[in-house]
Amino acid sequence: MSNRSKLGSIGSLLLVALVASGVVVSSAGVAQASPVSLGEGVHSPSKVSTVAVPGTNIVVSGAGAWSASITLPGTASSEALAKPGKIPDGLFAGQGEPVLSTKLNSAVISSYATGKGTQTLINIASNTADREYRFPLSLPAGSKAAIDTDGSVVVRTAEGAIAGGYRAPWAYDALGRAVPTRFSLDGEGLVQSIDFDQNTAFPVTADPSDFWGWAKCIATVTAEVAANALVAGKVAKLVARFGSIQRTFEILFRAWNAASGLEKKWQAVVAAGGGLAGEVLGIASIKEACFDS
Repeated sequence: MSNRSKLGSIGSLLLVALVASGVVVSSAGVAQASPVSLGEGVHSPSKVSTVAVPGTNIVVSGAGAWSASITLPGTASSEALAKPGKIPDGLFAGQGEPVLSTKLNSAVISSYATGKGTQTLINIASNTADREYRFPLSLPAGSKAAIDTDGSVVVRTAEGAIAGGYRAPWAYDALGRAVPTRFSLDGEGLVQSIDFDQNTAFPVTADPSDFWGWAKCIATVTAEVAANALVAGKVAKLVARFGSIQRTFEILFRAWNAASGLEKKWQAVVAAGGGLAGEVLGIASIKEACFDS
């Protein structure tokens, strides 16, 4: 068998494994919205849409058959606007104007669409503001949320596949200094705690930032593997190293999100997965589906 035929066979086997691995959202969760199902033919939405529900503080992200939402604390305001402030390059991925803003004590909270969900900025004006911000969640039906080792929140299906989640939180003061912050889960809510003190320069900017459309990532990789024997060979080698397609892209995805700035993100992926990971990241459709905000 020629090398090209071998790569084609690897691609076919990997394609079968990817489809068999599912990405079906159907277990008990924090709160439930609509189900996700990728079955025969592997359909995946092309884009996650984000809208505010009129008359509420709820921001919904969805695509096709599924949705997830985050509720902003405080009172809705058409005048309030939380801005990125002095934060490292690459941390803010919001698109256009916020879809919803609220005011809470000495803080303004604005939720922006990102293309994969929402990025909700918290601008804290002074040390009289709250130190905890509770965001009630509604997750894809059947999914479960848990705090991961890097401080992020991972939302998984009953089968253990990633449905989405909330990236590791960050907070910076007006001088660009990091302020300690962390996530916790409280019943059906995501809580971000921000530990500012007498040495903090205000305003402080923090964010809970979610990501959805993980099914699109897996479906895109599947399609590329089926269409291109060279891609199939590269992905197969990565999978052989890490044990499964899911674990492979979880590792690369976490490395990407742990760094700020495109160059550092790219370097982080290569450090986590080697040169082959960098080559896979170089495939435009996979980069857009799996890594871009």
